[in-house]
Amino acid sequence: MTAHRRLLLDTNVFSELMKEHIDPAVVRWQDATPWNDTFMSTITVMELLYGVGRIEHGQRRRKLEEQIRRLFIAYKPRILAFDTPAAMRCAVMQVTRERVGRPVGVQDCQIAAIAAVNDCAVVTRNTKDFLGLGIELINPWDSESSSSERHLSDPT
Repeated sequence: MTAHRRLLLDTNVFSELMKEHIDPAVVRWQDATPWNDTFMSTITVMELLYGVGRIEHGQRRRKLEEQIRRLFIAYKPRILAFDTPAAMRCAVMQVTRERVGRPVGVQDCQIAAIAAVNDCAVVTRNTKDFLGLGIELINPWDSESSSSERHLSDPT
């Protein structure tokens, strides 16, 4: 990984980091990654709140709500929005993938577009969902990962 690369963490990375027993590969990746290089998207904000909102009230939900609250405070200056430039990029990405018969989920496309307009790599376990969108992908569960596909079918 290049030093000081901006990294947009997918929701599944934050979910893993909130687990009691984090995958050792993800721990190694986190330990080797400067915290200030990591970013969250407004899509992840929505997905985390939606996920915790679906859990029955109780101790588990309260614990997750507290973890999410702390995450939002810590990441507040580094939450990247799905704004107009990202929306425009997302539309191009959606059309590009549909034309090749590989539609992409709306939230994944929004995260990819946010990454593209903010010059970030996407850190995710679900790299297949982001293939062909012209962004660099990093899978922290895969110690060999740092697959850059920036120049492959870049829809820009």
